[in-house]
Amino acid sequence: MSKRVVASLLVVLMILVCACGKNNTVSEDDNKSTALSDDKSAAEDVKSSNEEEKTQSIEVDENLLTVEITVPSSFIGETTQEDIDKSVKENGYVSGTLNSDGSVTYKMTKTQHKELVAKIKETIDTQMSEMVGSEDYPNIVSVEANDDYTNFTITTKSTELGLMESMSTLAFYMYGGMYNAFAGNKVDNIHVDFVNEASGQVIQSADSKNMGSN
Repeated sequence: MSKRVVASLLVVLMILVCACGKNNTVSEDDNKSTALSDDKSAAEDVKSSNEEEKTQSIEVDENLLTVEITVPSSFIGETTQEDIDKSVKENGYVSGTLNSDGSVTYKMTKTQHKELVAKIKETIDTQMSEMVGSEDYPNIVSVEANDDYTNFTITTKSTELGLMESMSTLAFYMYGGMYNAFAGNKVDNIHVDFVNEASGQVIQSADSKNMGSN
Protein backbone atom coordinates (compact mmCIF):
# COMPACT_ATOMS: atom_id res chain seq x y z
CA MET A 1 0.00 0.00 0.00
CA SER A 2 1.33 3.45 -0.91
CA LYS A 3 1.89 5.46 2.27
CA ARG A 4 1.33 8.62 0.25
CA VAL A 5 -2.09 7.47 -0.93
CA VAL A 6 -3.17 6.40 2.55
CA ALA A 7 -1.96 9.66 4.08
CA SER A 8 -3.87 11.72 1.53
CA LEU A 9 -7.05 9.74 2.15
CA LEU A 10 -6.84 10.26 5.88
CA VAL A 11 -6.33 13.97 5.37
CA VAL A 12 -9.49 13.98 3.24
CA LEU A 13 -11.42 12.39 6.10
CA MET A 14 -10.27 15.12 8.44
CA ILE A 15 -11.15 17.81 5.88
CA LEU A 16 -14.64 16.38 5.42
CA VAL A 17 -15.50 16.54 9.06
CA CYS A 18 -13.67 19.75 9.98
CA ALA A 19 -15.10 21.61 7.00
CA CYS A 20 -18.60 20.50 7.81
CA GLY A 21 -18.23 21.74 11.34
CA LYS A 22 -17.24 25.20 10.11
CA ASN A 23 -19.73 25.47 7.28
CA ASN A 24 -22.58 26.97 9.36
CA THR A 25 -23.34 27.38 13.03
CA VAL A 26 -26.04 24.75 12.58
CA SER A 27 -24.04 22.66 10.14
CA GLU A 28 -22.00 19.49 10.74
CA ASP A 29 -19.79 18.35 13.39
CA ASP A 30 -16.56 19.53 14.74
CA ASN A 31 -16.69 16.44 16.89
CA LYS A 32 -16.15 14.15 13.95
CA SER A 33 -12.81 15.79 13.19
CA THR A 34 -11.78 14.16 16.45
CA ALA A 35 -13.86 11.08 15.71
CA LEU A 36 -11.94 10.47 12.51
CA SER A 37 -8.48 11.29 13.84
CA ASP A 38 -7.38 7.69 14.38
CA ASP A 39 -5.61 7.12 11.06
CA LYS A 40 -5.09 3.40 11.30
CA SER A 41 -8.62 2.73 12.45
CA ALA A 42 -10.06 4.78 9.58
CA ALA A 43 -8.12 2.82 7.00
CA GLU A 44 -9.09 -0.46 8.63
CA ASP A 45 -12.75 0.54 8.71
CA VAL A 46 -12.83 0.97 4.92
CA LYS A 47 -11.56 -2.58 4.54
CA SER A 48 -13.52 -4.09 7.43
CA SER A 49 -14.97 -7.53 6.99
CA ASN A 50 -18.67 -8.29 6.96
CA GLU A 51 -18.37 -9.75 10.45
CA GLU A 52 -17.10 -6.45 11.86
CA GLU A 53 -19.38 -4.19 9.85
CA LYS A 54 -21.89 -3.48 12.58
CA THR A 55 -19.30 -2.46 15.15
CA GLN A 56 -16.79 -0.80 12.83
CA SER A 57 -19.01 1.23 10.53
CA ILE A 58 -20.80 4.54 10.79
CA GLU A 59 -24.52 4.05 11.37
CA VAL A 60 -27.16 6.55 10.25
CA ASP A 61 -30.70 6.39 11.59
CA GLU A 62 -33.25 8.74 10.03
CA ASN A 63 -36.20 9.75 12.17
CA LEU A 64 -39.15 11.95 11.24
CA LEU A 65 -37.40 15.26 12.00
CA THR A 66 -33.86 14.32 12.95
CA VAL A 67 -30.95 12.11 11.89
CA GLU A 68 -28.72 10.15 14.28
CA ILE A 69 -25.16 9.33 13.27
CA THR A 70 -23.25 6.82 15.39
CA VAL A 71 -19.48 6.91 14.96
CA PRO A 72 -17.68 3.76 16.20
CA SER A 73 -15.19 3.88 19.05
CA SER A 74 -12.32 3.05 16.69
CA PHE A 75 -12.82 6.48 15.09
CA ILE A 76 -13.32 8.44 18.29
CA GLY A 77 -10.07 8.35 20.22
CA GLU A 78 -10.09 9.80 23.72
CA THR A 79 -13.13 11.94 24.50
CA THR A 80 -15.55 12.60 27.33
CA GLN A 81 -19.22 13.44 27.55
CA GLU A 82 -18.17 16.93 28.61
CA ASP A 83 -16.19 17.34 25.38
CA ILE A 84 -19.15 16.13 23.35
CA ASP A 85 -21.57 18.45 25.16
CA LYS A 86 -19.32 21.39 24.43
CA SER A 87 -19.16 20.61 20.71
CA VAL A 88 -22.89 19.99 20.53
CA LYS A 89 -23.54 23.42 22.03
CA GLU A 90 -21.03 25.13 19.75
CA ASN A 91 -22.40 23.53 16.59
CA GLY A 92 -26.09 23.65 17.38
CA TYR A 93 -26.79 19.94 17.29
CA VAL A 94 -29.76 18.38 19.00
CA SER A 95 -27.61 16.12 21.18
CA GLY A 96 -24.45 14.05 21.46
CA THR A 97 -24.06 10.91 23.55
CA LEU A 98 -20.98 8.93 24.53
CA ASN A 99 -22.18 5.32 24.48
CA SER A 100 -21.05 2.53 26.79
CA ASP A 101 -19.07 0.85 23.98
CA GLY A 102 -17.09 4.04 23.32
CA SER A 103 -19.00 5.05 20.22
CA VAL A 104 -20.64 8.46 19.96
CA THR A 105 -24.14 9.17 18.67
CA TYR A 106 -24.86 12.63 17.31
CA LYS A 107 -28.41 13.77 16.72
CA MET A 108 -28.89 16.59 14.21
CA THR A 109 -31.64 18.10 12.16
CA LYS A 110 -32.27 16.79 8.68
CA THR A 111 -31.07 20.12 7.32
CA GLN A 112 -27.75 19.69 9.11
CA HIS A 113 -27.44 16.16 7.76
CA LYS A 114 -28.09 17.34 4.20
CA GLU A 115 -25.43 20.01 4.65
CA LEU A 116 -22.97 17.37 5.86
CA VAL A 117 -23.60 15.08 2.88
CA ALA A 118 -23.38 18.01 0.46
CA LYS A 119 -20.07 19.10 1.98
CA ILE A 120 -18.66 15.59 1.72
CA LYS A 121 -19.73 15.48 -1.93
CA GLU A 122 -18.08 18.85 -2.60
CA THR A 123 -14.85 17.74 -0.96
CA ILE A 124 -14.72 14.45 -2.87
CA ASP A 125 -15.31 16.24 -6.17
CA THR A 126 -12.50 18.66 -5.38
CA GLN A 127 -10.12 15.85 -4.47
CA MET A 128 -10.93 13.98 -7.69
CA SER A 129 -10.40 17.06 -9.86
CA GLU A 130 -7.05 17.72 -8.20
CA MET A 131 -5.86 14.24 -9.14
CA VAL A 132 -6.04 15.06 -12.85
CA GLY A 133 -2.57 15.76 -14.28
CA SER A 134 -1.07 16.06 -10.81
CA GLU A 135 2.48 15.16 -9.85
CA ASP A 136 1.36 11.79 -8.52
CA TYR A 137 -1.01 11.09 -11.43
CA PRO A 138 0.44 12.83 -14.51
CA ASN A 139 -1.31 10.46 -16.94
CA ILE A 140 -4.81 10.80 -15.55
CA VAL A 141 -6.97 12.87 -17.89
CA SER A 142 -10.30 12.80 -16.07
CA VAL A 143 -12.03 11.27 -13.06
CA GLU A 144 -15.79 10.79 -13.12
CA ALA A 145 -18.24 9.21 -10.71
CA ASN A 146 -21.94 8.49 -10.52
CA ASP A 147 -24.17 10.36 -8.07
CA ASP A 148 -23.60 8.04 -5.11
CA TYR A 149 -19.91 7.38 -5.77
CA THR A 150 -20.32 3.66 -6.30
CA ASN A 151 -18.92 3.72 -9.85
CA PHE A 152 -15.78 5.58 -10.91
CA THR A 153 -14.31 5.98 -14.38
CA ILE A 154 -10.72 7.16 -14.63
CA THR A 155 -9.47 8.10 -18.08
CA THR A 156 -5.70 7.87 -18.47
CA LYS A 157 -3.03 8.20 -21.14
CA SER A 158 -1.53 4.96 -19.85
CA THR A 159 -1.86 1.67 -21.68
CA GLU A 160 -0.74 -0.14 -18.53
CA LEU A 161 -1.27 1.31 -15.07
CA GLY A 162 1.68 2.40 -13.00
CA LEU A 163 1.91 1.80 -9.26
CA MET A 164 0.40 5.13 -8.23
CA GLU A 165 -2.52 4.80 -10.63
CA SER A 166 -3.23 1.30 -9.35
CA MET A 167 -3.01 2.45 -5.74
CA SER A 168 -5.44 5.30 -6.44
CA THR A 169 -8.15 2.63 -6.42
CA LEU A 170 -7.99 2.78 -2.62
CA ALA A 171 -8.87 6.46 -2.77
CA PHE A 172 -12.02 5.75 -4.77
CA TYR A 173 -13.03 2.99 -2.37
CA MET A 174 -12.57 5.48 0.47
CA TYR A 175 -14.55 8.21 -1.27
CA GLY A 176 -17.46 5.91 -2.03
CA GLY A 177 -17.38 4.31 1.40
CA MET A 178 -17.31 7.57 3.33
CA TYR A 179 -19.97 9.30 1.25
CA ASN A 180 -22.42 6.44 1.56
CA ALA A 181 -21.65 5.84 5.24
CA PHE A 182 -22.58 9.40 6.17
CA ALA A 183 -25.48 9.47 3.71
CA GLY A 184 -26.90 6.36 5.36
CA ASN A 185 -26.75 4.22 2.22
CA LYS A 186 -26.02 0.50 2.35
CA VAL A 187 -23.45 -0.23 -0.36
CA ASP A 188 -22.06 -3.67 -1.18
CA ASN A 189 -19.46 -2.63 -3.72
CA ILE A 190 -17.50 0.28 -5.18
CA HIS A 191 -16.52 -0.32 -8.82
CA VAL A 192 -13.58 1.38 -10.55
CA ASP A 193 -12.73 1.37 -14.29
CA PHE A 194 -9.52 2.69 -15.80
CA VAL A 195 -9.99 3.65 -19.44
CA ASN A 196 -7.28 4.37 -22.00
CA GLU A 197 -7.82 7.81 -23.54
CA ALA A 198 -6.73 6.86 -27.06
CA SER A 199 -8.56 3.56 -27.48
CA GLY A 200 -11.50 4.12 -25.14
CA GLN A 201 -11.01 0.60 -23.83
CA VAL A 202 -11.09 -0.45 -20.20
CA ILE A 203 -7.55 -1.48 -19.30
CA GLN A 204 -8.21 -2.38 -15.67
CA SER A 205 -11.20 -2.76 -13.35
CA ALA A 206 -11.44 -3.17 -9.60
CA ASP A 207 -14.19 -3.88 -7.05
CA SER A 208 -14.07 -3.14 -3.36
CA LYS A 209 -15.95 -6.35 -2.58
CA ASN A 210 -12.90 -8.29 -3.74
CA MET A 211 -10.50 -6.64 -1.30
CA GLY A 212 -8.79 -9.18 0.91
CA SER A 213 -10.11 -12.10 -1.12
CA ASN A 214 -6.67 -13.09 -2.32
